[in-house]
Amino acid sequence: MSLSSSGVQASVIEANLRIFESSIGYKFDNKSLFTEAMTHASASNEFPDTYHDNNQRLEFLGDAVVGLIVADELFHRFPISREGDLTEWRARLVRGKKLGEIGLTLGLGNFLILGAGEEKSDGRLKGRNLAESLEALIGAVFVDGGYEPARKFINLVFGPYFQLLDTSNPKGDLQELAATIRTRPKYLLVGESGPDHEPEYRVRVEIDLGAGIDREALVAEGTASTKQGAETAAAEEALPQLREVLNQ
Repeated sequence: MSLSSSGVQASVIEANLRIFESSIGYKFDNKSLFTEAMTHASASNEFPDTYHDNNQRLEFLGDAVVGLIVADELFHRFPISREGDLTEWRARLVRGKKLGEIGLTLGLGNFLILGAGEEKSDGRLKGRNLAESLEALIGAVFVDGGYEPARKFINLVFGPYFQLLDTSNPKGDLQELAATIRTRPKYLLVGESGPDHEPEYRVRVEIDLGAGIDREALVAEGTASTKQGAETAAAEEALPQLREVLNQ
């Protein structure tokens, strides 16, 4: 939704709200929460009189809510899984890239309220904007309806990814594929940031491709809140690249 100097008409926002509500099966009591969740900081900066509240506060809350509910779902869906597996799966599901992917699938870019500069720079397709708007929406549903509606929303949008977790093993798949050319992935911790209670690790995976292949090595990186999760994220990035190299 692009902005003019007069802002977006209320009727357009209401139409978008109805579309979104029908897609998730939840109706907001406080309609302004949807507008706030969809308002990018660029819009509130450029049009403060019309959009004085952007989605940053709801994003902050939604980040905590999605972490809690995903952990709760994993705990009950996989009653015999180890703590390490649950931690890795949670990190895989709530990392920014996955949230952006889900936001794209939901079409959240169509609902975003952006400033002119962000609109021109393809802000509707940016993974970060999509991830942040999804977290803000989760926060908005939580504020409006509480835990249960937020849980249902998260189950709706994360459902397919929950179902894949018990069979998805990117690190194992990457190691198996690398073994076909008699090599194995090497994981290196290349960065660590954030406070102690919310760290972020960056891991690089390197694969020596050996002779007979145009390139000598394949390198990919991943980030997550745990080292194990970052290794998994790196493996997810490397897998399609290695498949492409070996199919050439």
